Amino acid sequence: MEYRHYRNSDPPQILTLWNQSGLARGGATGIPHDLLDQLLFAQPYFDRRGLILACEDDRLVGMVHAGFGCNDHHTDLNPLDGVICQLLVHPERRRQGIGRALMDRAIQYLQEQGSTTIHAGPGPGRDPFYCGLYGGSESAGFLATDEDAAVFLASCGFEATERFAIYQRPLELEAGEAVDFRSVQWKRQVRIEISAQNNDGDWWWNNRFGRLDYVRFRLLQKENDEVLASLTLIGLDQFVPKWNSR
Repeated sequence: MEYRHYRNSDPPQILTLWNQSGLARGGATGIPHDLLDQLLFAQPYFDRRGLILACEDDRLVGMVHAGFGCNDHHTDLNPLDGVICQLLVHPERRRQGIGRALMDRAIQYLQEQGSTTIHAGPGPGRDPFYCGLYGGSESAGFLATDEDAAVFLASCGFEATERFAIYQRPLELEAGEAVDFRSVQWKRQVRIEISAQNNDGDWWWNNRFGRLDYVRFRLLQKENDEVLASLTLIGLDQFVPKWNSR
């Protein structure tokens, strides 16, 4: 088994491994090559040393991707805060020590870059990659639906420190669904402003969500344009093959 860093010729095999890895509902599979380029390799902070591959006879059978969270001002990375963004081993080659060997090398890379804390799984403020590819629109660590992840991470010495709940609901209004009539009163006092992509977020936001399709809604007071509430709707068409819905 050869363990090495990413090369420019690797994306086709990485995409094949991604699509064949058996990710559950939270992983967007069946995706095109250009989406990996857009969300991973085109990131300004992508470091080939952090993407470590396991190859057997020129066949990619596993990978781990390590990166860093952002600083408090969302203007740059924080190398002290390391994160294992993703780890995949082909289903046919699991439980053979490949995942552990990849993890050890990823941890070594993060420590060499100065990380004093290492998180297994991306989360708020520490999701430099895979935003919109794994976990939906917001990273929530390694998902419980990927059942082998928790046991493997525990065997590597990681402990659960945070838990996130992911909620979903259909957007179609069902018959008999309750309507809040207070909204009628609000309509007289407010207006809704809709804006398309304009990249007016900070550096951290633009490098992640700014690469996805999104629309922003703002609720403003009519009399003085005070912003009362805002919502960002992020398109996840890359999950359509998995979810069979938009």
